[in-house]
Amino acid sequence: MTDGSTLASPDDPEVRKLFTQLAERLAALHTAKEYMDAWSRSYGKELAESDIDNMLKYYRSPVGKRDIRASQSAIAAFSQTIANEQMVRMTALTENMVKELKAITTK
Repeated sequence: MTDGSTLASPDDPEVRKLFTQLAERLAALHTAKEYMDAWSRSYGKELAESDIDNMLKYYRSPVGKRDIRASQSAIAAFSQTIANEQMVRMTALTENMVKELKAITTK
């Protein structure tokens, strides 16, 4: 990897593994429960109890149930797409940073 006098290459498998682990740790900073708790504290403020009752009627209806399934599928696919794209972008940024650091250290 590195002997301490030079920067590790972004092509080094250990460096890539390290940044993959970093991306995974960043993605895990908040749990789904934390997101849901924060959402529920904010969402209900603008709704009356009758609004919630009407929403429940909708979500218990056949079309409401299909809406829920479609939303769950979309959220899963969306989350995976964003996570993959963040990894690609973070890798590119990291590689660029390593190149810039190498340029600074070789002056």
